[in-house]
Amino acid sequence: MMPFNILGMWFRSILGLVILIGGIYSLKQGYDRSWVDEPVTIVAEQRLVEVKNDATQKVFLVTKEWNEANRFLLGGLTLLVWALLGGLIQRAFLKLKLHSNSESETARLKKAELAGESHSISRPDGSVLEVKTYGPKGGSAIIWTHGWGLNNKEWCYQKADLATKYRLIVWDEPGLGKSTKPANNDFNLENFARDLAAVVDFCRTDKVFLAGHSIGGMTILTFCKMFPEILSKKISGLILVHTTHTNPVRTTKMAGLYTAIEKPVIVPMLYLTIWTWPLVWAMNWISYLNGSAHRSTRKSSFAGTETFEQVEYVARAQTMARPDTLARGMLGMLKYDATNVLAGIRTPTLVVIGDKDKTTLPSTGEFIAAHVPNSRLETLSPARHQGLLEHHARFNKLVAGFVDGQMRN
Repeated sequence: MMPFNILGMWFRSILGLVILIGGIYSLKQGYDRSWVDEPVTIVAEQRLVEVKNDATQKVFLVTKEWNEANRFLLGGLTLLVWALLGGLIQRAFLKLKLHSNSESETARLKKAELAGESHSISRPDGSVLEVKTYGPKGGSAIIWTHGWGLNNKEWCYQKADLATKYRLIVWDEPGLGKSTKPANNDFNLENFARDLAAVVDFCRTDKVFLAGHSIGGMTILTFCKMFPEILSKKISGLILVHTTHTNPVRTTKMAGLYTAIEKPVIVPMLYLTIWTWPLVWAMNWISYLNGSAHRSTRKSSFAGTETFEQVEYVARAQTMARPDTLARGMLGMLKYDATNVLAGIRTPTLVVIGDKDKTTLPSTGEFIAAHVPNSRLETLSPARHQGLLEHHARFNKLVAGFVDGQMRN
């Protein structure tokens, strides 16, 4: 997730809340209108006789007529089903429309996930980082840093396909997955780079590759700026995936509009999210339940060849993440700029872009590749911001070829 995504998150959340409240209101109106006045009757000599004093009583009456009460009841029921069960319908629709992983593929990914060894790294800021390791200890080490709002399960295909040969180290960024947030709520990219340096030190090897998606790539470039001595001594290669070299508001589609509203709209909304995060979290779950989170995820992250499981993972992971954590990380991104460090990176670098990526435009990756001296640009197609999931086989092949090539040199 990027800072400008806060606009869509609030829109979906408010829309979901309006649908839920509208359903409850409509049902209440229909219920109230279903109570009608009827004359009070008494039984006398085995006959029903109306009371002569015009007394009436309230009776709940549902008829087959298409009256106002029934319109409210049906409308309210429809809205409630949409608000609470729309996600089930949306997921069923996606399962039919998209291809899904076979049982063997699902079992393979699950087996690879369970094969990891869990570790933890305590940090000076009070956070505890969840780190998992996969593959042979003697293999080339690759540290994977996931995108914002997700967790280390983003690398499921790498765990399944690359861990037979390479040593994979995956970690959850602060406040996401199983990593705890820093006590000082410092979610700036500099702090993430320090965390990455701690993970590099955890590897205890002289030759490490760093791979990062989206904010993961920003973290790596910030690491290059802050720790040039570690970069030159211990890092054998960089793999930058769907990422940017500067404030992501400047390198997305409609960057002009988002730049204009960054300070008057985006920043205040991020702080509002922090202050009201329990409410926003509840509204995010409503968006997940009504299916709008899945529709938004599919539109922004995938290009048409994705599986249902990939859409479900991204939508659910971003819903599970605490909104205040997401917002603080987005505020950190607004202060990010690693443009000046690009020309000084001598480490071999693989830059991977998606040809249809609207979150981080392909031209951004082209800019990085043009300014990092020893770099190579590769394009996934058709691909948006989750091209590494959608085209995982090609992506893994690119990574393996890059790592093997550097180890031979």
